[in-house]
Amino acid sequence: MASIVGKKQGGRTNCYLVESALVGGKPRIVSQRYFGSAEELGGRLTEAGPIEPDRIRHLAFGDIAAVWEMLRRLRVAEITDEVLGARRSDAEASVGTYIALATLNRVVDPCSKLACSKRWDTTAGDRWLALPTGALDHRRFWETMDAIEEEDVKEIERRLVVCHSDGLHARQSRGFDQTLGKAHRQLAVLQARLAGGRTRKAREKVEAEIAQILAPRWVSRQMTWSLTGRDPAELRLSFHTDAKARAALEEEIFGKRILFSDKTPEQASTRTIVSEYRSQEAVEGDFRQMKDPKVVSFSPMFHFTEQKIRVHVLYCVLALMVARLMVREADHAGMHMSVRELLDHLSGIEETLLLYQGERGRPRARRMLTDMDPTQRRLYDLFNLNAYAPKR
Repeated sequence: MASIVGKKQGGRTNCYLVESALVGGKPRIVSQRYFGSAEELGGRLTEAGPIEPDRIRHLAFGDIAAVWEMLRRLRVAEITDEVLGARRSDAEASVGTYIALATLNRVVDPCSKLACSKRWDTTAGDRWLALPTGALDHRRFWETMDAIEEEDVKEIERRLVVCHSDGLHARQSRGFDQTLGKAHRQLAVLQARLAGGRTRKAREKVEAEIAQILAPRWVSRQMTWSLTGRDPAELRLSFHTDAKARAALEEEIFGKRILFSDKTPEQASTRTIVSEYRSQEAVEGDFRQMKDPKVVSFSPMFHFTEQKIRVHVLYCVLALMVARLMVREADHAGMHMSVRELLDHLSGIEETLLLYQGERGRPRARRMLTDMDPTQRRLYDLFNLNAYAPKR
């Protein structure tokens, strides 16, 4: 049951919308919402007061909240803080919080640390992450990066895995045929020149020319040659291709890749490592994604020391992981889209801030989300955005 209740406070009557319900068999107030002073409420009801808000602001919500939800699920801030320990007493926020914010920035709108603070002011993020004034100053980010030291290099057992690819074998064989054919033609030209006595080069220089022709990878293993004579006019060249050597090369090298893994046999079988490697197309797609200047980008990078570059790479890779996991979640829910398409849909879910100025004091604020299309509604539910939405 809802009712409007007036309460005397400081010489004026403030009005509240009160909802009551039975709790344990007794009536109790379960919700209370401030409506303003009695004069303001009366003005609205008579259409003589400020029915329309004095100011309206649109804040980024959907993409910010969805990325933050993924960071929460991955426990990025918590894990970082567990590794680095408790934050300093004079720190505005924990190191993990700053890393999470840097990752968020990289996903939705890659920009410098200096621009990050201004960007944050245009979002609804301060509702679920309250930070002190000045916490997002670019110097705080730099101090945080200084606190992350490079870990001592650990000795890791590495496992060598060899796998064969028929497609790679065929491509290597075709490519080598072209290389071998070129060397054969160059040797034939040299052979004809020497046979005609048309050279003034000493034997040593002719031998160096032959070595240069046979320099491309594996060629010297396939071709045998003989150079007779001492004086330039007497030099004669003979050569041929060794079929057995070619067969041995194809058996030994063609189609084979050597994979290095830091996983122990208990962590991953040989089959698993090979399978993961063969998903390299997705990895190459990730590199292309990190070149996108708009979302999930490696640039801009305003760092010049090796230590800070390593930290920058850390949260860039975290951003890529978050973005790919979001796409994966959407894909499993039947919504197939790229990173940019997904973030475009989410960024269309905005938070509108309505500001009503009363007779005195700070303006009252009312928040609501913009209308959503069916896709945005599904994404809203998928990424649990209701947990971050403003409550009426």
